[in-house]
Amino acid sequence: MEGKVYDSPFIHLFQTVSGTYFYDVNKDKCVSVPREIYEYLEKGNDELEPEEKPEYIRQLEEDGFLKIKRVERIKHSKSEILPYHLKNKIRHLILQVTQNCNLRCEYCVYSGDYQNRTHSRKKMSFDVAKKAMDYYLSHSRDNNSLSMGFYGGEPCLNFELVKKCVEYFEEKAEGRTTAYNMTTNATLLSEDIIDYIVKHDFSLMISLDGPREVHDKHRKLAFSEEGSFDRVMKKVEYLKERYPEYCRSHVSFNCVLDTENDFEIIDHFIKSSPLISDMKIRSSVIDTRNTDKSYGLNEKFLEEMNYERFKIQLELLGELPTCSGSRLLSGYKSSLTKALERADGAGSLELPDEWHHGGPCMPGAMRLFVNAEGIFYPCERVNEENCMLQIGNVEEGIDVQKAEHILNFDEKRKDICRNCWAFRRCSQCVSYFEGDDVSSAEKRENHCKITRKSVEEDMKDVCVLQALKCNYLVTLNA
Repeated sequence: MEGKVYDSPFIHLFQTVSGTYFYDVNKDKCVSVPREIYEYLEKGNDELEPEEKPEYIRQLEEDGFLKIKRVERIKHSKSEILPYHLKNKIRHLILQVTQNCNLRCEYCVYSGDYQNRTHSRKKMSFDVAKKAMDYYLSHSRDNNSLSMGFYGGEPCLNFELVKKCVEYFEEKAEGRTTAYNMTTNATLLSEDIIDYIVKHDFSLMISLDGPREVHDKHRKLAFSEEGSFDRVMKKVEYLKERYPEYCRSHVSFNCVLDTENDFEIIDHFIKSSPLISDMKIRSSVIDTRNTDKSYGLNEKFLEEMNYERFKIQLELLGELPTCSGSRLLSGYKSSLTKALERADGAGSLELPDEWHHGGPCMPGAMRLFVNAEGIFYPCERVNEENCMLQIGNVEEGIDVQKAEHILNFDEKRKDICRNCWAFRRCSQCVSYFEGDDVSSAEKRENHCKITRKSVEEDMKDVCVLQALKCNYLVTLNA
């Protein structure tokens, strides 16, 4: 609560195979300490006078560690510049060209098991698309390049609109460079559509979950038990035969991981399939936000995934050749590399009086998502049924006050957030917001537990790697 006086250092204790540590929130650094100091901090001897404290602790305090300060006010550092960006620097426009799809993937947010979206026959009209593009063009004048994405449902169901949008966009771009992207299940990629997206340099994301038995488990044709794997692979084969260079530079695959499956089977398919073994892969675990549906965890999946994570760690230590680990975990490798770079940085002196956790981006400025009816949202990941997340429309433009409110959406939870040790490294954004009722609050707390666990695991990995390299961690002698 406002004005509270804190007694305890703002730290988080943890242990790894390489030793005992604490994460100092004010300094934003992990510190290796002897076990006796770790146990001293664990007991919380806050009532001791300075002269009663161990010399090691006094040295830490002199070096700026173990401060008790918390943020006093929750406010995003970009709140002041948000209006300018919304007026002049909107970066990326995403058009929901249809809410319909020819598949019914069980874990899709449109499947009917999620509260935020359902399949419908709604299609975006060119009138709505034109107004959305005009708004974007007039509110991105500081950008030398323009970027537009096409989203569904399955955007190929309304590809005539996609073509109209590209032609209009090219005409109105005023000499600025343009880039396009589309996410598709690939089953409707006709020869004409493929020729068009290649001609216009689309970045193409294709959904593919693994070999037939894995992919077809969830990705079925609408109103049928027939899987879509064979259709997808047929389209990929044609695409690669006709445009091999385009595939290598512009096509990537999105693999949604069901933790009930066998990780190694999926990984082997990605490595061995001649059609995709040399192409970019990204992966994510099934998203259970906005649904009560849950998926089990296969212990073998976890073991195999952790083994691949270990191989990536050995890569970073130079003990294995580059790309020895699973390409399904390229995101983990990237985040671990960034975490190592961050850990090797100078850190900070202390938390400012006014700050916000690390997750939110500038709503509408980074990604402006326009649904089929012309309503504006911060991005395509949010709950479309939540009125709070509607930041405007094609007729009235963006409501800057609503956008700023979303940027600081956790102000109501300030006493929880500012006392959370993972505050600086929290990745949650407004897409995690499901409402203000008790049930939503419970779900949010569960998200927070998962986030804290993830942050801690990343810290542990970094600390072990640093200990093995012997020259990165902050260490202090007694």
